[in-house]
Amino acid sequence: MKKAKTAADLKSIVNDSLRQTFTRSINTAGTVMFTVIALYIFGSDAIRHFSMALLLGLLAGAYSSIFIAAQLWLMLETRAVKKGKRKVKKEKASTEPSV
Repeated sequence: MKKAKTAADLKSIVNDSLRQTFTRSINTAGTVMFTVIALYIFGSDAIRHFSMALLLGLLAGAYSSIFIAAQLWLMLETRAVKKGKRKVKKEKASTEPSV
């Protein structure tokens, strides 16, 4: 992230990040969906409404985390890079003498 200075660099960061987290996100959402669907099928009437709300929230959250949040971040960071407002932190100079 410190070396990203162009929109292409930012796209590369987003693609790499999504590729690394996609499997984990799908596995987590799938495991929780399995449990919530079991609650919906085998639960009482009082639990069915709650489990349906959980299922819809889980689907919306998984979708937005994977497909919306990354693109929104990319759009905002690209705009900041083009305007020159994005600050790149400089590494602190070492106070130790070099050998």
